[in-house]
Parts: sequence; C-alpha cells; structure tokens
Amino acid sequence: MIINLAVADDHTMLREGMVNLLKSTENLQIIGEASTVQDTKRMLDAHSEIEILLCDINFPDGDGFEIL
Repeated sequence: MIINLAVADDHTMLREGMVNLLKSTENLQIIGEASTVQDTKRMLDAHSEIEILLCDINFPDGDGFEIL
C-alpha cells in the first residue's frame, strides 16, 4: 500500500531534506511540496489524493493551523 504525502515548510533546506529522506522510504510517494500557506492550500485543492501533510506551523503568510 502506497501512502501519498506532501510537505509544507518555508525553509527550503529543511523541506528539501525531508523530501529527499522520505523519497528513500518504501511505500511513500511524495505528491508535492509547498513553501507558503497559499501554495499549500492550492496544492491540497489540486491533489485530493494526499493522505498525509507534514506541515510547518510558522509561515511568512500565515500559520500551519490555518492549513490544518
């Protein structure tokens, strides 16, 4: 069973590091990445198959609680 996952964090190095680490994990598929609240909302609207969102709480344009 494949789990569809997305990552949202405004810190590029952290987000890319998490994605690179998770890509090597069996049964995980990275559906998308986002760096702002608005980009995360658009990503979630466009990809209903996302099952898990790893999300930062502090973004320059809002907070992760707004997304969750």
